[in-house]
Amino acid sequence: MTPVSPQRPIPLGELLEQLRLEGFAVTPEVYDRCFRVAGVYFPTGWTESPDGSRPDRTLRELKEVLGPVVARSDIEQEKFGLIFDQVLTRPSPETGELKTTVQQKSPGRRPWFWGLLLAAMLLTGGGIGYFIYQPPPVVPVPQPADSTNRKLPDPNCLIKVSVASIVGNQVTFLNQSPGLKLHYAYKWDFDGTKPVIVTTDSTITHTFPALTASTVVTIALQDGGCDQTFLLTNLYRTNQPTLESFPLVVAAPSLHTTYAINRGSLLLAVLLGTGLFGVISFRYFFTRRKVRPSDSPPYFLTFPDQEKTIKVAGSMEVWARQLNQREEGQRRVMDIARTIRATARMGGYPAIYYQQIKLRPRYLVLIDNRSTFHQQARLYAYLGTVLMERDVELELFFFNADPRTCWNEKYPKGIAIGDLYRIHRASQLVLITEGVRLLDYEKGTVASWVTNLFDGWEKRAILTPVYAENWTYIEALLSRFFIVLPATPEGQLLLRAYLQADELPTFQELLRRFQRSTDQVADRGFFGKSAEKLTIADIDQFLETGFEDENLTEPDKIRLKQWAYATAVYPTPTWEMTLTIGKALEQYYQTDTLVTTTNLLKISALPWLQQSRIPDPLRAALLDRLAEFPPNLQTGIQNDVLALLQSVKTVPGSMAGEEQEMHTYEVWLTDENRRPEALRKLAPFQKAGLITNRVVDRQVADHGRRQQLAYVLTLATAAVLLLISGYFILSQQPNRTSTGLNRFFYSRSDTTFSDSAVIYNNLAASVLDKRLEDINAVSELKSWSARIGYAFPRTSPVQAYSYSTRAIPESELYELRLAFVLASLRNRITFEALYNLHAIRYGYGFHLDSLPNRSATDVSRVVSPLGEVNQIVAPTSWFQSTEMTPMDTLVRQYVTLLNQNLPIDTIRQKINTLDSYGANLRRLGAMPPLTDQEINRAKQAGQFNRVSLLLPSQTGKNILRVRLPRLNTTPTELDSLARLDAARIRLAFRQPQLVRSEKPATQSPAPATARPKAKAVRKKAARAASSLKAPSKSRPYPVQTKTGSEEKPPTANRK
Repeated sequence: MTPVSPQRPIPLGELLEQLRLEGFAVTPEVYDRCFRVAGVYFPTGWTESPDGSRPDRTLRELKEVLGPVVARSDIEQEKFGLIFDQVLTRPSPETGELKTTVQQKSPGRRPWFWGLLLAAMLLTGGGIGYFIYQPPPVVPVPQPADSTNRKLPDPNCLIKVSVASIVGNQVTFLNQSPGLKLHYAYKWDFDGTKPVIVTTDSTITHTFPALTASTVVTIALQDGGCDQTFLLTNLYRTNQPTLESFPLVVAAPSLHTTYAINRGSLLLAVLLGTGLFGVISFRYFFTRRKVRPSDSPPYFLTFPDQEKTIKVAGSMEVWARQLNQREEGQRRVMDIARTIRATARMGGYPAIYYQQIKLRPRYLVLIDNRSTFHQQARLYAYLGTVLMERDVELELFFFNADPRTCWNEKYPKGIAIGDLYRIHRASQLVLITEGVRLLDYEKGTVASWVTNLFDGWEKRAILTPVYAENWTYIEALLSRFFIVLPATPEGQLLLRAYLQADELPTFQELLRRFQRSTDQVADRGFFGKSAEKLTIADIDQFLETGFEDENLTEPDKIRLKQWAYATAVYPTPTWEMTLTIGKALEQYYQTDTLVTTTNLLKISALPWLQQSRIPDPLRAALLDRLAEFPPNLQTGIQNDVLALLQSVKTVPGSMAGEEQEMHTYEVWLTDENRRPEALRKLAPFQKAGLITNRVVDRQVADHGRRQQLAYVLTLATAAVLLLISGYFILSQQPNRTSTGLNRFFYSRSDTTFSDSAVIYNNLAASVLDKRLEDINAVSELKSWSARIGYAFPRTSPVQAYSYSTRAIPESELYELRLAFVLASLRNRITFEALYNLHAIRYGYGFHLDSLPNRSATDVSRVVSPLGEVNQIVAPTSWFQSTEMTPMDTLVRQYVTLLNQNLPIDTIRQKINTLDSYGANLRRLGAMPPLTDQEINRAKQAGQFNRVSLLLPSQTGKNILRVRLPRLNTTPTELDSLARLDAARIRLAFRQPQLVRSEKPATQSPAPATARPKAKAVRKKAARAASSLKAPSKSRPYPVQTKTGSEEKPPTANRK
């Protein structure tokens, strides 16, 4: 067999397509950002381990990063998390639940390794004593596997074909594949009965010679780079989906324990006491909390708005007045006063004069917003809001480096730049960006698409965050097509004047205007350095340089630098935290001139405030400068940061709540008084691998190792003293007993045995096709069946059977399994036997349904002998129409609800809630209100301990009704029974005689043809009444004489 590569492609395309179908704003910019993020986390795809698990921690980080990109609200965050888990997370093959793999860091050996070794030896001795008496192993209840193996192709390559109708042997197929919209051609191979058909039609009709179980239709797609093949089978069954199979489960044998005296138990008891003391002391001195990575929404913290604390500088008022200056428009109107005066002077000869209409200019502002954490973009958006509040007519849009697709609140899904031109062609265009994506670096010009798309705007400008003294060839190339100005107060005030000019200013003119040398600059200086390469000297030099006409005093420079240093208090830079820290400095210095729009132009230009994290070396350097602050100032900043952090309302157990708690402790690390407590609180997060800052991670690990070393040395000394004391105090051997602590003085031996309940249950599970191929196995089954009074086989002697061709009828095997399971229930009621009783009934119906010449009546009689399926689903509107088929999860929840001991009103409320996920015909008035009688009838029919069985070999009284006492089941066992019953309901309703009408019934909650009459049911139940007795040769099946509540076999005690 060819080995399977562990590399798997990331189904990101399907994820984004699913999000788009669910109503998310999946723009081209979102596609680009999502694929770039996925390329960083999974450059070669993800790698699956041999057990099928995936890199869950990396997936969790990918979900945390993609969430803010796609989701725009809390509701969308939660919805995004569910869709992400459905598409990108594979269930574990064993349990169907997600596995979380946390990689623990293993520190290397240290000089105190021998102290740890000594403590380990003592604890090992205690562990040996503990295992002298080990509790019986818990045997898990076998359950059918529910694994899914999905391969996610390109959405346009998916093949969606279904059967529209079947008339005789003529089948009409309906092709709903997305490739039809792209004119892909599909190849149809009708079981080799005629040449392959290549067509783009959506409806294809074909007549087969005969419809059998082997009839297969193959549809292939190879256009557009696709290589997909789709098979249609089960055409003789109208192409209904295959139901799930439920194999019988095997019961575990009982455990019998005996004890023998152990003369070394005294020493082991002393060692056990030492280990117990170590465990108690460890839990007392060390944290016992375990943190597991969360993947539930909300995924990120949403801080309250802090922009109201910003003081608008005077230059913004001047800029707003400039932008509001009216200009002459293209329309003219008659100047009536001037025309009258001129006409009078001309003696009545008309002299007409016109005047230009002056209009307020309108502006279209496009802001480069490269990430959610880009604080410079947040500042520019706030400045735009300030201008609009001052009656400047402008509209803000955002783009991610490439302005060909923009978005705002009005267009959350994005709008093309061509459409923006048609809407705002009369506006003046202003781009706030560095413009690095607008150039063709090979040709040394502005990109051709830029000139094609923006040439329609006569007045266009770029406000770049780069100061004029740091301009390079990038601004020189941009100035050939745009008015390029720095996004500083000077550049803002010059914008209006240059927009009114008839010609673009040259790059040399701009340099002279900003008093900068015309010599070419090699690099961008401070703006060309990343956060990883910055030094404190670079930061100080940048902040000490003021804007033109700005007189920075020495205290002003100190406060600006302190503001920059203090941004490292919170580990993840955010716009709200930056403003909060600035206000804390203002309160300390009793001023209101720090958090202004002018100073924010400098602070937001710091590189680490434009990304999601601060580099570890830079943060350490900034925190060193923070330590030089006055103590009161440090405390004020830390308290304000913590207050803002705690003001965010999160959901316990969510990713946002996890981040809030961890960041709280990281802020404590900046306070020397809280530092030890913070290191202790961060220990569980460090063990779970959630701390991304390497410096903090190392500090927490070192603190933990120091605590462990002191603990081990203390424990080793105490262990030696306890060992010596215990040896002399407990020197006498106590009498043998099997109770209390004396159990530890005796060795334990376990033996297993199987009682009749286990043996008969496992015999039923062993009746398999392969087992019947062995003549010895058949003889053994014959011997066991004779003990319970069941004749097997019935049709002919065993020696006459051809076991390779399966001569024993399935109906006979069905009754043999029933006989064994019922014999097991007579001895002792177990969950395995109850589960197998349901599985045998379902399995026989499943077998009959899979036959090509199946009888729908026979299938219905097996899975619903007394019409109880219709009674179960009657309170719901799910099966009232062929178009209303509920999800399997809803049916399982509904069946589980019927088996819970809840009041009628509670059940009615929960049924209405579940019904709202389906057709909800009752709410629409298409069904009568739900009555107590319907609910009680559904509860009785849906009880797991009430099973109606069809006996094919019996005539007349061929329905056996088994009523058992209610079994105390675990949630897992209850879910297993619910899954089995849900499959039975689906199997019953796929039969023709149970097909619903197109219009739901208005007089009864279920179709009249599908529900047996109550009087007939009562008569049939009365005829089937007898007692649950020991089996005899003439009657191998038990029948009842009492109701389910009264019947209780004497051996029905569950262990």
